[in-house]
Amino acid sequence: MMKNWLIYFVAVTAAVLTVACEKSDEDGYAAGEGGVVMNLANTRAEEASGLKLADCTTFIYQKGTDADTSEPVETLVRMYEHGNCPAKIKLLAGNYSAKVQWGEKPKSAHFDNYFYEGSKDFTITAGQTVQVTVSCKPQSAAVRVEYASNIAEKLTGYAAVVALPDDNDPNTTDALTFSESRTGYFTLPEGVATLDWSFAATHSETKVEIHKSGKIVDVEAGKRYTLKFSYSDDLPGYISIGIEIDKTTDYYSDVMVFSQDPEMNGEILNSTDANPQDFTNSGTALTMKANGKATVDEASIYVVEDLPAVAAMAATRAATTKETLVWDWKTADINDSRVKAELSSDGTILKVTLSPAFFSFPIGDTKLCFKIKDSNQGTSNKTATIRVNEGIRSVVPESDCDLWANTVTLHAVSSNGAPTFKLRQKGTTAWKTLTGIVATAENEYTATFAAEWSASKNVNNLDVYEPVEYTGVWAGHTYEAAVEIGGHEYFTSFVTSNGDAIPNGDMENKDASCYGTENSDASKVIWGSGNNSITSSLCKPATKTGMGGANCSKLAAAYKFSNMAAGNLFLGTFTMNGTKGTVDFGIKYTYTARPKGLRFKYHAKIGNVEYNQKNGPLPVGNPDQASVYFTIMDWSVRRAVTSGVGTPAGMWSADAQADLAGCGAILGYGTMFISGETEGESMIEGYIPVQFYDKDAGAPQGNYTLTIACSTSRYGDYMNGNSENVLYVDDFEWVY
Repeated sequence: MMKNWLIYFVAVTAAVLTVACEKSDEDGYAAGEGGVVMNLANTRAEEASGLKLADCTTFIYQKGTDADTSEPVETLVRMYEHGNCPAKIKLLAGNYSAKVQWGEKPKSAHFDNYFYEGSKDFTITAGQTVQVTVSCKPQSAAVRVEYASNIAEKLTGYAAVVALPDDNDPNTTDALTFSESRTGYFTLPEGVATLDWSFAATHSETKVEIHKSGKIVDVEAGKRYTLKFSYSDDLPGYISIGIEIDKTTDYYSDVMVFSQDPEMNGEILNSTDANPQDFTNSGTALTMKANGKATVDEASIYVVEDLPAVAAMAATRAATTKETLVWDWKTADINDSRVKAELSSDGTILKVTLSPAFFSFPIGDTKLCFKIKDSNQGTSNKTATIRVNEGIRSVVPESDCDLWANTVTLHAVSSNGAPTFKLRQKGTTAWKTLTGIVATAENEYTATFAAEWSASKNVNNLDVYEPVEYTGVWAGHTYEAAVEIGGHEYFTSFVTSNGDAIPNGDMENKDASCYGTENSDASKVIWGSGNNSITSSLCKPATKTGMGGANCSKLAAAYKFSNMAAGNLFLGTFTMNGTKGTVDFGIKYTYTARPKGLRFKYHAKIGNVEYNQKNGPLPVGNPDQASVYFTIMDWSVRRAVTSGVGTPAGMWSADAQADLAGCGAILGYGTMFISGETEGESMIEGYIPVQFYDKDAGAPQGNYTLTIACSTSRYGDYMNGNSENVLYVDDFEWVY
């Protein structure tokens, strides 16, 4: 294999077409006309000796501007095929471009077709003949393959293949096969600057098959790349490949090992998709062998998955399989009992024994790829298909998981009695175990894992529940599942869906109703605020260090006309009626997964209580409290809270009741109270866990099921708080 590629070039001499013009008062031009007289000079090129004007095709384009788009355009006004170009071309005064072509443009790769092209802008002035020179340059890269005489003496069936990277276009010829010394031409697609090459042959004496490959990089049109192959008598089994830059300067060669690639043998390698090998508890063994005096350098095993077909991108071929490493000789844990590897004393043979524990794949077929690399850089790989008829079935999250109930049902097949089922979140070490439950089919077993809950009393002595960490299944996580049957374990893994987004939770919409004074239209409002014509700055878009995106929400308290108003933001609507404002809390929201908590960003500056105008709970002089809370509920109507001039009405607290009179059930809630000033100038992360009143209720659907509310003063409805409090909030999202 070539290790340190040095690519050298021999430039192909350019063909130059001279458009020679001379000024003359006797050219007989009509009014507004000028002309071009065409000649050809400096025509000799290495690949096109004796090029003449009559061999070229000439195009003349008039340059102008599109009347509709004002974009520059070129309009073909003359075309002269081989031998038809006149000595003088008369044109109306204006701006033009001449393009000259020689040869046939190949589709992409060709042995005989090469192509020259050039263009030049020029201007015609009335009554004059202009002088223009157009250089025709080669548009293809030339690749020369040369074989020394000893190649034919030592090898049979030899050939080098040079190819463009696969552009997935069936109308192009991507590769040329060089069975003898000759030159080929490649027209490179835009953005492509690499050519692939491979060499194959059979040694005439040993009958060893040879397969080698490499790349030519930084390929440019108009340059020649020469590959020279020769067999080394001094180093039997080696081939020298020279890459030429200039016939008159340095010549370098790189030595490639020319030996048989490594090989692999073992019963498992005889299995295929059509004839898979059934797993047995005895395990299996295989050998990996290096040839040609090489030693084993690398060995690995991958699980291969077939991927759905996708549209191929330009100049690439879409991936059809995915390989996941399951064992690597160099990095494997020596205590890993699944695979045992023994290297022979001379380093040429690696014996790999796969224990029954290695075959812990889900029920069905699993394709494995075995790979080896030797010290001569030779490589081999083989695939095998293993069929497991007993064990765990692959988990299908869409049907096996309930992300609101936080359950997963595992399925297993066992002819050895009920298995033991195991589950854990990936990245943790503790397994949760369940014994099997016999299903209706013979030897079929299922087990359902559910979340476990811890019970406690909240501040109002009500029973609330929180999930025990790493129990059940939750949105947006990877889980590992296993069953143990007759002392053998079978494994699978699965990923749950990502859960639900909070609408406009990123606070990026500067036109949201909460930033204006119209928050009453229930068909349009998601996030509302108490902004009105008197206090219009209770919630505004803002920027703050540490926020996500380009925008956050700034809640600022105010004191107007002898009344204190807390800055506020909530999911719901707000209606102003005279001197009173009414908040209707709650929006309709669909849950596909149960959340564990609410995460957001905030920064607060909260002072001491200045006002207590409506008999609120906090005495003047005490620290004020900003609040952020949410409620997961099942309400038939929104909850209305009215405050302003007069006695406030409708106030409620989620931690005070599991059922709100006139609205409906509260399934879960979370609260956070903030005093003082957030340290530093940057927003920080806040987290509020969900405390569930009813952990067994199904996901609420169709009713008013979510509210989130933020206030610079916890008791702002009572005009109880500080009029200079400020609270920044941003990026509300569920945690699962």
